[in-house]
Amino acid sequence: MVRLVLKISEIWRNFIIECVLPEIGAFFVEKYIVDKLTRFFAICSLKAKVGNLMKKVIVCALFIAATVSFAGAKTINPVEPETQSDCFSAFDEVANKYVSKPCYLITNAEELYGFAAIVNGTGDFEKDSTAGAQIVKDIVVNEKVLNEDGSLIENSEDLIPWVPLKDFAGQIFADSYECGDDEMCSISGLYFKDPNADNVGIVANVVGENVVGDKSITPRNIGSHIRIVDSYFEGRSNVGALVGYSEVRLQTYGTVSQATVKGERKIGGFYGYMEESAGVTNSDFLGKVLCAQDSCGGFVGAAKAVGIQNSKNASNISCPEGACGGLVGATSAASIWISQNTGNIECASGACGGL
Repeated sequence: MVRLVLKISEIWRNFIIECVLPEIGAFFVEKYIVDKLTRFFAICSLKAKVGNLMKKVIVCALFIAATVSFAGAKTINPVEPETQSDCFSAFDEVANKYVSKPCYLITNAEELYGFAAIVNGTGDFEKDSTAGAQIVKDIVVNEKVLNEDGSLIENSEDLIPWVPLKDFAGQIFADSYECGDDEMCSISGLYFKDPNADNVGIVANVVGENVVGDKSITPRNIGSHIRIVDSYFEGRSNVGALVGYSEVRLQTYGTVSQATVKGERKIGGFYGYMEESAGVTNSDFLGKVLCAQDSCGGFVGAAKAVGIQNSKNASNISCPEGACGGLVGATSAASIWISQNTGNIECASGACGGL
């Protein structure tokens, strides 16, 4: 009997060890693993949800920032101005005579930039470098460009930059009877800054002929009766508020510039560098000429010849390397009538003169 009980006990023990305990162990191991895996995947799912949420938050934040930035950014959409026939006289090489030409009538900043797009052939505008423009209303591009002392404001990167007219063969001037009692139209808030650029101004460079056959071409009218206000032009060489560089004769009447012009050499309040002659009549430069090297003047940086009449420069001018003058920096010939300079002229070396 005892042996039977022992035998049954051994069989039961073996059954427990070999059959029951493995199942129980497997159950608990499986439950442990399942619990762990469940928690792992739950955590992964939560992280994924959080990650997706963070992605959405980041995308939304970037979108909002971009939207705010875009909304706050100042832009000007160029618009083609209306035209007027019989606006100015220009020499027609085919007809071999002077003919009356139409011009664009500029009334606002959008049309001014539209005219620049036409001359430069940018955007959807057909290029016409011989186009003429007549300013008939006061124009404001940027509300504030200069500080009271003529220096450039902070955050100038937010300003709308000007696009200089390149290879310009036309004319640009103001209607002396449209804009007010002083018979001048103002362009305010022009801004251009590129220390490595040559030929900087409202007009980058003027091209054309001085003589056709046996006929001497009348000097081109650039800037007459325009008042340039609160504007800044900075380049390397050939910098002027009106024109950076010209290969033809130019003239301007009744012009006032209160712009700051800055560069290394051949810097002028009106004209930077003239291969031919520059004519200035009944005009004033009341801005600043900032010259790092040489050939800088109140009206003209450098020119083959200049003719200045009844005009005044009030800008202080300093030329570290010389060729500095109140009216013109460097020239081979000059005719000056009833004109004056009231600014201080300084040279570290080289030639300097009050006029």
